[in-house]
Amino acid sequence: EHTALHEGLYEGLFAHGETAIGDAILYSKTLFAAGDYDESELYTFTLQGDPAMPLMRPDLSLEKSTLTAAVDVGEAVTFLLSLHNEGLYPAPAVITDVMPAQLTLLAYQSSAPVNLNQAGGELAFHPVNGLARGQSLAITLTAQLTATNTEPLANAATAASPGLEINPGDETATAPFCTTALTMAPSVTPLRFGDALLLTWATTPLAQSYEVWRSAPNTPYFAAENAGTTLLGTTTDPYFPIPNGTGIGDPQVNYTFLVRGVNCAGIPGAPSVTVGEFDYALRAGSGDTLAYTTIGLPLTGDNLPATADDLAAAIDPLNQSIREVGKWNPVSQAWRIRVVGSPTGVPNFAVNPGDALLIGADSNAPTIVTWVGALPQSGDIAYTLLPNRRQMITIPLDQVGAFTLTADDLAANIGGVTRVATWYAATQSWYTRTINDSLNNNFTLRLGYPYLITTNADAPPTWP
Repeated sequence: EHTALHEGLYEGLFAHGETAIGDAILYSKTLFAAGDYDESELYTFTLQGDPAMPLMRPDLSLEKSTLTAAVDVGEAVTFLLSLHNEGLYPAPAVITDVMPAQLTLLAYQSSAPVNLNQAGGELAFHPVNGLARGQSLAITLTAQLTATNTEPLANAATAASPGLEINPGDETATAPFCTTALTMAPSVTPLRFGDALLLTWATTPLAQSYEVWRSAPNTPYFAAENAGTTLLGTTTDPYFPIPNGTGIGDPQVNYTFLVRGVNCAGIPGAPSVTVGEFDYALRAGSGDTLAYTTIGLPLTGDNLPATADDLAAAIDPLNQSIREVGKWNPVSQAWRIRVVGSPTGVPNFAVNPGDALLIGADSNAPTIVTWVGALPQSGDIAYTLLPNRRQMITIPLDQVGAFTLTADDLAANIGGVTRVATWYAATQSWYTRTINDSLNNNFTLRLGYPYLITTNADAPPTWP
């Protein structure tokens, strides 16, 4: 019975925060009375001394804050430590502050005398006279950021005093602080789901959130905050859905997107590679008669097709309606037509960003071809030109603004071009513009679309 009473006493003192011996005794006897014990023992369990005497138990609370909004390498950051003794007795205390490796202590100030023991980045502050009941202590730390960092930084501190804390949990505090170091560029992957896109990326160091920007219509290369651009939203997740109705599946409107991280100081970092989608209208055949459409591959990315057969499968994986894929041969001046899946005839040739392709589709073909990927780096797509030849090109997306998008202006921009032709899928025929000829129409061109040009002896070796 005495063992049970002693255990109840210690449970009251140390588990339930009873600070007076008499209160702990009462708790112990209450537990004892509820058990299957001899009640006479309740009256023989006595205490020598004052039952109302409070125990010596500390009750410290610590707060920590950062007084500097943001700091760059070589600059100083200031922290404030605030310690308060809420216990019934004076408390000998120690505050242990652990600084990140990127910080070096420059100076400190204290509202009361303290001794400092320092071991590397671990600082132990000992108030010389302890803390009286109800007393507070304020210590201001100034440290220098000496190195760059790849993750958000924080400075943690803990207060302690001999004895068992009455209210454990409030004697530890952490103060995060912002550096002006910029976030890295996110590596964004666009994924298509029907007529919607999902942009995904891996989290980047120092980014507290991410901004998702959209270009103006048919303006593929852009910078955030340019005129006509739209901030679609800010997210802390490493993904962002681009909803239906944002040009996806519409050959008349193509948008591109970029993502940039924002650090804890609210400063945006380097933008991602620009990604987006590009659509072409596709002409379906009639019965067993194929219809032909010219399309391009204006984007880059691991999810884009690498061969003619891959391209056919990417356009229509369910119906397999793409029967032929053609690529112009400027030497033979003819199309190399691949019959999709055939073990004979033209082999399954490679397709690459910038290729102009002829697609033969049956009656089950979809009406739209959509490519999803990243914009090529400026200058990555270029064509080798042969003099006195007809050859297929697409207008690279990086030529936006380089010239007025007409047949005559394209010819002038290239040089040594006498004709520009465009394929009319509706009539299954070419429409040809003889440059600067008043008898036929100087038609409008589009970025990313294929055209058949005729060169003369003055044609440059490459374009653009």
